[in-house]
Amino acid sequence: MMSTLKQKKPITIILFGRTGVGKSSLANEIMGKLRFSVGHSLTSQTDAVASETFTWPLDPSIQVKIIDTPGFADNRPDMPNRVLLLKILDFLKNLEDGLHIAVFCLSAKTRIDRHDTQELEMLGLLLGKEMFDHICIAVTQANTLVPDQRKKVCESFVNDLPMIFMQNNLPPFTEDRVLFADFDRLQEGFLEPLTNMIRTTSSYIPQLAEGIDLENSQSIDIFLARPETKEAMAYYEKLIAEQKEQMGEMQQMIFQQAEDIKEQARWNQEEQEKSCQKIAMVYQQLENQQNQNEEIRKQYERYVEQERKKLEDLQKSLDKMSLQNDHYKQMEEKNRAEISALNAKIVEVQNARAPQPQIVYRDRGGCNIF
Repeated sequence: MMSTLKQKKPITIILFGRTGVGKSSLANEIMGKLRFSVGHSLTSQTDAVASETFTWPLDPSIQVKIIDTPGFADNRPDMPNRVLLLKILDFLKNLEDGLHIAVFCLSAKTRIDRHDTQELEMLGLLLGKEMFDHICIAVTQANTLVPDQRKKVCESFVNDLPMIFMQNNLPPFTEDRVLFADFDRLQEGFLEPLTNMIRTTSSYIPQLAEGIDLENSQSIDIFLARPETKEAMAYYEKLIAEQKEQMGEMQQMIFQQAEDIKEQARWNQEEQEKSCQKIAMVYQQLENQQNQNEEIRKQYERYVEQERKKLEDLQKSLDKMSLQNDHYKQMEEKNRAEISALNAKIVEVQNARAPQPQIVYRDRGGCNIF
């Protein structure tokens, strides 16, 4: 159930963890906006402690101050651990209301190792063992893994973390404080369980290591000179050296990849030029064929036009011959009529000129009677 009372002071949450585990990205994701600088290169991006106050996304009655810190064993050449401790301590002395929750970030892409437990030991030395009562683990970057691998990694963290804490003489750690900051399932895996912790947590005033004076920077040197601190720092120095070596190898690999890409680009350019030449030849052939087709089309049109004219002339001749035939027929009929009339006239004339026949009668005595 959401709280209905407006809180007077914000809940303070600090993000700890090694460089590159995604602390700044997680802080931005919680707030739903880009507030903390996120790195995308081989060197760390966060070089100072920074904070933002905002309304908790699952409960508008809760105000939260989230604090992003640089990682221990930072691989920046200008960020030795002494300077880093001074930055963190300088910020902690302004926390009059103390801390409520410390979120220690571990990347799902790497296994938990001695460097992680050494950093937790450093937090215990620096801020007091009671700090572990306010620490939860956030498994980050799980959303970058394939589903099957993501499931196995999450199960591994839940099963292995309590044993790892016990083996490294760290205070007992329960499974319910393992949160999964998977950006694809951030609410159910991280925000909801962290909301429950926010509602039940109390303020913790860091109990700084004996001898540390926030007003005296030399006390840091005394703290760093302690055997237990030196042991922790030795691991960090080793980690820095490993990171630098990895950076060198990665830079060499990137350089080689760049050369391979350049070579591939040159090969691609040559192939592209060859392809362009082939395409130009094909276009030239197509253009020649098109010109030939155009010439054939024109010749065909000329032929069709000539044949059309021939047909027209032939039709005109046929029409003229048809008219002549009609005329000849009329003339023939006229001639026939004239001939018929002439023949009738001739018969009439002949009949008019012929002598009248005499009829001779003979009597019984043989005498002719006219």
